Amino acid sequence: MLKSFGSPYVVGVTARLSVQILSFAQIMIASRFVGLTEFGTYALAWAIAVIINTFLFTGYYHALLRTTEYDRNRDTIFWIMAMQGVGGAAVMLGVGVLAGGAVGQTFVMLSGFPLLRVLTSWNEANLVRSKRTRSASSYVVLGEILAATTILIGLNAGLGVAALVLGRYAASISDLILTTLLVRLRPGLRFHRDAMVEGWATALPLWGTNAMKMFSNYGADLILGAFLNPAAVGTYRGGARMSQTVADLIMQPVELLSWSRFTRLEKQGDLDGLRTAWTETMTMGAACAWPILISFALLSEEIVTVVFAEIWGPVAAIVVIMCVSRSILFLSALLEPTMICRGQARTQFRVRTAGAVVLLVSLLAFGRLSGEAAAMAHVVTSSVVAALSLWFMGRELDLRARGLIRAFLPAIVLTAACAGLIAATAPLRAQMGTTPGFALTVGCLFVFWVGALALGLKRGIIVLPRS
Repeated sequence: MLKSFGSPYVVGVTARLSVQILSFAQIMIASRFVGLTEFGTYALAWAIAVIINTFLFTGYYHALLRTTEYDRNRDTIFWIMAMQGVGGAAVMLGVGVLAGGAVGQTFVMLSGFPLLRVLTSWNEANLVRSKRTRSASSYVVLGEILAATTILIGLNAGLGVAALVLGRYAASISDLILTTLLVRLRPGLRFHRDAMVEGWATALPLWGTNAMKMFSNYGADLILGAFLNPAAVGTYRGGARMSQTVADLIMQPVELLSWSRFTRLEKQGDLDGLRTAWTETMTMGAACAWPILISFALLSEEIVTVVFAEIWGPVAAIVVIMCVSRSILFLSALLEPTMICRGQARTQFRVRTAGAVVLLVSLLAFGRLSGEAAAMAHVVTSSVVAALSLWFMGRELDLRARGLIRAFLPAIVLTAACAGLIAATAPLRAQMGTTPGFALTVGCLFVFWVGALALGLKRGIIVLPRS
């Protein structure tokens, strides 16, 4: 049992939990100093920065994981990533100059961010490839500590949105230094055309999928910004970020470990191993994600009241809707590693494309009217993507309906139990007052959830995923 606490999955989840708590703290701090309009101005620019960053951490990043000619290809892949970083910086700078005003200034301030992420992404890929997934998961914690500290100091100094930008630079510089020290490998001045061509087969479908994912995550911000105003963006992004904080806690370690494990099983031609890996990962991931997301939704009003400034009250409704959406979307968590490692890259791309089309139509039809409407567009999209993903992954891995039910039953039972606990403690929250009642409920939920997971691990009902 003690060995479980040092497993890559537990280390990854713990690191991600630390990062998400720190990210949550950053939003909480910001709510005390900036209004939803200012936050929306920052959110618009940051959305584009995150999209560019995600392209760096996918595509050729995964080509480095899959290559069988590592010594020959690693340098070429770095320089391709470097070109991506330069292109991303140019886009940020260009949009900033064209946009002007407060939004344009924020774009310009963030334009150096993609350049700092190039070497970090290459370093992380090297860590994952060498099965150092603990290091690849945990290096970001120090960066987020520095980011939160920088944001607090900057906001107290009256820097406003600039303090949020400086926080991201503090985290990026820390990530760059730490990963470089961990890898201790420098890219050489070599470029092989064959490496670029081979990597393209992996990168292209993943970039396409990534574009769809990023539109799913940030398309609403851009459309609300176009049709409404930064205040609407701030309201939506505030609620969406809270739900994303919870979802990323589970999703990012799941994706990181699954790529490491699935690519190894792919090279061995082990279909049974892939099926087992899929089931173990999804069972554990759902048992972690669903109880937390649904608890967040049920306690959204208390969370906003206790943690955030009063003017951020409108985000509570969006938190509820987005937590439901992300619970549904979790069913597609392993679509990319499953389909790519089974040679079905086009299929996963079509699924993500279908999701992007549904989201775009939904946003234009009704989602552009308000933050709540944009969140409902996400629920529709998540349902379509989840259904398609389960169908194709089940067909490819020969997953039967009974096996799927067995895989998700522990998470369903645990989620229902957490919801029941929240309902049972409602009278206590009413008697004790919002803050102490909320604290008691969260404490009870945490003890129950951790205890249930420990019991499930001990009895073999759930299994910790491995790299």
